[in-house]
Amino acid sequence: MDDLIRQLTLLASTTQKLEKYVQKLKSENLALQNQIVDLKQEQQQKEEELIVLQEKYEANKLVKGLVESADRDEIKEKIDTYLKDIDICLKIFGDQNLVGNTVN
Repeated sequence: MDDLIRQLTLLASTTQKLEKYVQKLKSENLALQNQIVDLKQEQQQKEEELIVLQEKYEANKLVKGLVESADRDEIKEKIDTYLKDIDICLKIFGDQNLVGNTVN
């Protein structure tokens, strides 16, 4: 009989320990679930920030391309103008040399 009481006491003690352990695990599980929710929200926020940054990058790339294209066109126009001015100068200089040579 004493043996049976000892076994029941041991069983009750083990049951209490297991119940405490289960409670501890439930608390840890709840904390981890809350952490998962927080991390998912943070991930969603980061993904949204990434999308915004990608859109800004694409917009900046487009604007940069347009600016570079406009700069190229402007530079090309200036070079063309300079070449025309040089051609005019050469023509005038060439005409003056021809006139000067005929005078001699």
